Amino acid sequence: MGSASATRSVSTSTKSRVGILLGGLVHSSAFCGVALRRSSAPLVAHFHAADRSPRQFVPPSTDEEASAHLKNIFPGLDFPASSIRKIVTHPSWKAGTDGHNNRLAFLGRRVLNSSLVLFLHEARLVTSTELGATGESRFNPQESEMNYQTVVNSILDSYPLGGQVGRAWDVDRVTRWISALPSNAPETAKSSGKNAARAATIEAIVGFVFHQYGATTAHRLFHTRILPHLKPLLEPSLQPHVDIVCNRLGGLDGSLTEVAEASSLQGSPAGSVYDAEPPKKRASAAI
Repeated sequence: MGSASATRSVSTSTKSRVGILLGGLVHSSAFCGVALRRSSAPLVAHFHAADRSPRQFVPPSTDEEASAHLKNIFPGLDFPASSIRKIVTHPSWKAGTDGHNNRLAFLGRRVLNSSLVLFLHEARLVTSTELGATGESRFNPQESEMNYQTVVNSILDSYPLGGQVGRAWDVDRVTRWISALPSNAPETAKSSGKNAARAATIEAIVGFVFHQYGATTAHRLFHTRILPHLKPLLEPSLQPHVDIVCNRLGGLDGSLTEVAEASSLQGSPAGSVYDAEPPKKRASAAI
């Protein structure tokens, strides 16, 4: 009897503990679910009350001025004033109520990633190819090992992208954003936020060009307006190929809408990801 009673007592105690444990897991799951649902919402910056003032929401340029600035940087491409807010507006600006560039920046990041990986792959093939005894090309796989993801992450990080390319494009003239930091925050922290906002604008510009003009123009923009500014971050053996591709696609100031020389690093007139073809602007679509 005593044994049976003890067994029932242990069983009841065990069930109670299991119930508490399961209850905690359910509560945790519900909390995680709420957290995940909240994380999918647009990014909203939180500001200190002392930092709020109407002057913070005066844009650095009008839609028309921002449109003219981008047209000047990218000859031949049109950036309608009606689309500017979805290109240059960071979600922190008026909590995204004026529209924001999250969608185009998301698209632009994928374009930048693919463009850089394709460049690394083809440039690496060239630098890793040796001439055999009979003069034929022979690929040396040991010399071609590279962690593409690591290189892409470091080169397209918001610090070099926003700092180097952002300053070259002078995107501060058009980027609309508000720092989430108080006015007395360290300058290094403020700089990080500014570069992130600049990088988002650059990504959104690339996303817009890809959306409106297609992959060919977007890749040409990458090789002539972005990668040259990031060249010092590449390993020395790859840096000469940045100039080769850039020159074959018209150079730093060339038109993005004209047909340039086919730019395969290996001289192939066809089949290269760098082959040039005339861009065709697509019918305007909602962005």
